[in-house]
Amino acid sequence: MRSLKLLPVLLVFLLTSACIKPKCTKHEMYFGRNSPSGEISEQDWEKFVKENIASKLPGFTVWDGKGFWTSDNGKAEFEKSKVLIYLDCSGQKTLLDKNITEIRKEYIREFSQNSVLWTSLKVSQK
Repeated sequence: MRSLKLLPVLLVFLLTSACIKPKCTKHEMYFGRNSPSGEISEQDWEKFVKENIASKLPGFTVWDGKGFWTSDNGKAEFEKSKVLIYLDCSGQKTLLDKNITEIRKEYIREFSQNSVLWTSLKVSQK
């Protein structure tokens, strides 16, 4: 009899947990600001955003970061960076992946970078 009383609670739990699935993907990109010719200026960064990012992502947030990494010679390096966050709930993964790949490749090319870190995480929008 006790198990029958718990049945409605169990059903509600199962139904709500099945409905609360991540519907969005949070993308983060980390752009280093050191280059062989010196630090990438704020003006150069803003120009890059206008010319290469704004047309590919409909809205995003950017903030300043400070990164540390170990160079090929084993030396700990400090580097200013820009962190870009984009929340995608469109479900158009193929187009978005293509756009982000293009942004990363262009930054690497334009500013002689080794890489642009890109992470993705499934999230629920509330």
